[in-house]
Amino acid sequence: MILAALALAATAGLICICACHRRRPALAQCGAVVILVFYLVLVFASTVFGREPGKAYRYELTLFWSYREIMAGRTKLIAENFWNVMMLLPVGALLPTAYAKMKLSSVTAAAFAVSLTIELTQLITKRGLFEFDDMFHNTLGAIIGYGVYQLIRTLHNITD
Repeated sequence: MILAALALAATAGLICICACHRRRPALAQCGAVVILVFYLVLVFASTVFGREPGKAYRYELTLFWSYREIMAGRTKLIAENFWNVMMLLPVGALLPTAYAKMKLSSVTAAAFAVSLTIELTQLITKRGLFEFDDMFHNTLGAIIGYGVYQLIRTLHNITD
């Protein structure tokens, strides 16, 4: 399974390199595309294929259910929510690095689509819990990543 993911990443990386070569973008853009592809493959492999299939479809369709559970004493969910935010934070920074014209709305939509794909794959393959909270936290992480990208870009322009 891991070898298949690595092969997919290598193939996608080569496609990205070829695409970058034709358009002649900056080296940072090509590097960001390759890193983004590899990162997404690793995220997908760890969130879906790194788990054993269960016996039933599992889902939680109540938005912010985890916060109610945290208030009820299940503090383990604090870390889970934190890591769900962190998971797509790099995507929020890498997308506008790779594609300079990407705006916050496009990054948000792309992150939501990635998260939805992960959640649906977990549901279909019975390898996790499909939940709206994860999609919210993943998308929030990408938005924060975009903010970090903009902050670094602004600071870089100030020092030039």
